[in-house]
Amino acid sequence: MRWFVINTLPDGVPKPQLDAAVRERFAEFDGAHHIVDQTRHPGMHETHSIDVICLLQGEASLILEDGETRLRPGNVVIQRGTNHAWQAHGGPALFLAVLIDRELARE
Repeated sequence: MRWFVINTLPDGVPKPQLDAAVRERFAEFDGAHHIVDQTRHPGMHETHSIDVICLLQGEASLILEDGETRLRPGNVVIQRGTNHAWQAHGGPALFLAVLIDRELARE
C-alpha cells in the first residue's frame, strides 16, 4: 500500500521541458522504463500492476490514451497497467494506492 500526492503542473513551461523533467523524476526511483509515450500528458507512464486507487483529498483526473476521468474525494478507480497519468486540479491531490503485481493477480 502506498500514499502519493500529485501536484498541478506549472503553467507556461514548454511541453518538451515538462516531458524531460518527468523523465528525470522517474529515473530518480528507477522508473524511467515505465515512460512509453508522453503525447497526451508529460506524466504518462505504463505500470505492470493492477492498481486500486482512492482519491482522499483534492480533485484530480486519471488521464488515459483515449480519455480522461475526473475524480473527487472518495472516488476509487482500478487501473490495469495501461499508459496513464494523473493531473491534480486547483492544488495537491492525495491518493491511497494498492498496487498488485500483474503476475500475482493471475494466480
